[in-house]
Amino acid sequence: METEQMTGSRSVAEVMVDYLVRAGVTDVFGVAGSTIMPLLDGIVTDGRIDYHGARYELSAAEMASGYARVSSRLGVVMTHCGPGATSCLTAMVGAARDGVPLLLITGNEESGTLAQHPYHDWDLIRVMGSITRFSFQITRPDQLPHIMRRAVGEATRGITQPVHIDLPEDIALEIVPEETARGWLDDIDPLLKSVSQAPALPLSRPAPSAIEMDRMEKLLTEAQKPLIILGETVQWSPDPGEIVRQCRELGIPYVTSFGARGGIVDDTGFAGTIGRFGSRDSNDLLCEADLVLALGAELTDVDTVRWSLIESDATVIAVHPDPAKVDRRIATTMGVVADVGEFLRTLTTRMSKQEDFVSSNWIDRASRVDRRNGPIGNPAASQDPSIDSLLVSNIIEAAPDDWVVTMDPGFGALTLSAAADFGGTRFLYPYGLGAMGFAVPNAIGATISDMIGGAIAIVGDGSFFMSLSSLESIASLDVPVVVVVLDDGGFGSQRKKQLEGYGRNFGVDYENPDIAAIARAMGIQAQWIETPDDVSRLCKSLTDYKSGYVAAVQRAREQEGKWYEGSRQRR
Repeated sequence: METEQMTGSRSVAEVMVDYLVRAGVTDVFGVAGSTIMPLLDGIVTDGRIDYHGARYELSAAEMASGYARVSSRLGVVMTHCGPGATSCLTAMVGAARDGVPLLLITGNEESGTLAQHPYHDWDLIRVMGSITRFSFQITRPDQLPHIMRRAVGEATRGITQPVHIDLPEDIALEIVPEETARGWLDDIDPLLKSVSQAPALPLSRPAPSAIEMDRMEKLLTEAQKPLIILGETVQWSPDPGEIVRQCRELGIPYVTSFGARGGIVDDTGFAGTIGRFGSRDSNDLLCEADLVLALGAELTDVDTVRWSLIESDATVIAVHPDPAKVDRRIATTMGVVADVGEFLRTLTTRMSKQEDFVSSNWIDRASRVDRRNGPIGNPAASQDPSIDSLLVSNIIEAAPDDWVVTMDPGFGALTLSAAADFGGTRFLYPYGLGAMGFAVPNAIGATISDMIGGAIAIVGDGSFFMSLSSLESIASLDVPVVVVVLDDGGFGSQRKKQLEGYGRNFGVDYENPDIAAIARAMGIQAQWIETPDDVSRLCKSLTDYKSGYVAAVQRAREQEGKWYEGSRQRR
């Protein structure tokens, strides 16, 4: 390719594809549309990028999100303008809430027609600009290197975020002399090389100051019951396992937020997951802490049970790379804008000089936490466990450490998984936006990254029917994704809340078709899980399903426990 580019000319679309390759992009997700044909043709001509076609633009964008979340690389999705772009909005908002480096490239109608509001046109740049860090429409070929540099830089430096570039079809097809294209490359190549060579995004990781660490050391040594909360930002560390190892070295008990579950191989010092869908014992421990060190944790209403788990007289130290999230939700005693890994490296070096600064009584108290005491206890360990509780708990614990578990919001998935031990298996969840239809496409994108061996997507029947286009992609893209469907005949979480708050149900129940039959019609192996032996066989053969599998289980419509979304729940 390099030799061919030394002479002649290329289209703007071909130059853009070359920039993506230089940024280390090896995979692009999308849905074909007339205005992105120049880019698709450029990918074929270049030959260095694998294109993964989805059946729906939202699915494609969520696949790119899952790819980015697991690989810590730039996720790229290409779609047509108009409805193709609007279909991506949920994924882009979710990426903004969760800090995912996602580049959306939309084609558009010919630039000369846009002033006349042609077919498919809408206020794309204004809307995308309100939900992404950067959104721009290229109107001249010579804008390409500058706009690409801004978009890629703003997606990958500091706080990773989604960005958007719109490329009208006529601009994409304009021919650029090779000499001009090489001149453009001088302006953008240093950034592209940095992104390509980075072990993990973001490119920049701020460290705490000496003054901040002096105060931090003083606060920690004065505390009697310190507790660390590891948050979702830890997943963007080049080595999340190192974060856990540093917590153990400090000797301070630690818990995780809901979205930061998993990835813990050695659980010394680990005191469970907090929040609405964590362990009730872990929540009690957080209430007893006199110092809370939140590392990359946003201290949301979900993780603090509507901000009721941290006592008003506790010292709260928030460490987060995003300054906007340090003071957003809880009044902090001290806020530090820093990368969690950089912060912990500095802290462990300093505190290694302090002998036994954490009380042995407090360490013993934390060690007695029942990490499986979820909001409805540990149903899989009861004398007569339901098949759905056995399936969720056992399949999570059967997952190898090089797999991921993805999950959609839903009463069954959230409450039943609360008692499971994720061990070293990573967990992906839309912790900011909480969108349904997330788990299946994110699992697909994660497996395509080649960073993991496979994925389990746990969804309710409501989410399953929102994910049908993604389900087909499991078969067509031939990926090792096992989908667990908890079928309670409707929206179980909203059924619970509606009945508790309004005394009756309306609009939340459905008569579902045969879920396993639907999966088989799409070319995916599937079965209903009806007995403990079915659960055991599935867990033992989990890694054999190289081309996907759907395991559906019937679940009673009436369930124990409460649903607290939007309520005034306290612990």
